[in-house]
Amino acid sequence: MQLSKQDIAALLAFACKDETRAHMTCVYFEPAEGNAVATDGHTLVARKSHSRESVKPFSISAKDLAVAAKFADKNNDVVVTAEALTVAGQTIRPATVSGQFPPYREVLASAKRGGCVRFGVNPVHLARLEKVAKACSSVDFRVLLETGKDELSPIHFSASAVDGTQWSGLIMPMRV
Repeated sequence: MQLSKQDIAALLAFACKDETRAHMTCVYFEPAEGNAVATDGHTLVARKSHSRESVKPFSISAKDLAVAAKFADKNNDVVVTAEALTVAGQTIRPATVSGQFPPYREVLASAKRGGCVRFGVNPVHLARLEKVAKACSSVDFRVLLETGKDELSPIHFSASAVDGTQWSGLIMPMRV
C-alpha cells in the first residue's frame, strides 16, 4: 500500500497519542480492502484506496509512520508493508503494535444511521478534516457531514480525492 506525505499526516492527526492505549497509537491497515484506519477514541478516519493486496491486516505505530513521512515528498510516497516502510531509498523496520484495534466498521456503520439533528463538535476535532482536505487535493473539495438520530450520535464525514481514493470517519459530538 502506498501513502503520500499528506495521507500520513491526515491519518496521524486521528491516531491516539496516549501510550497507555498502544492498540490505538498506530494506523491499522487492511490491504485486501485498501483500508488504512486511525482513531484516538474520540475521532476516527478511514482511508479507502482502489488498490488491493492479498495480505492480512496489520498495524504500524504512528511514530514509525511519522519517521517515514519525513523522507516523503511529492515524488516519493511511502510504501507500507507489515515488515517495512520504504521511501526514497530508506527502509524503516516498524515496531510490533500490541493489542486489538477497535472494531471501526461497526462504529462507522452505527454513525451512518438516523436522521438529521443539531449537534456540537469540539472545533479541534473538526479542524482535523483539513488534513483530509489536503490529502484529497481536489480543486472543488468538499467534506460531507451526516448526523445520527440524536445529539449524542457520532457525526460521520466522507470525502473523495481526484484519484478515486475515499475517506470516511466520525467525530464524537459534545453535549449541547
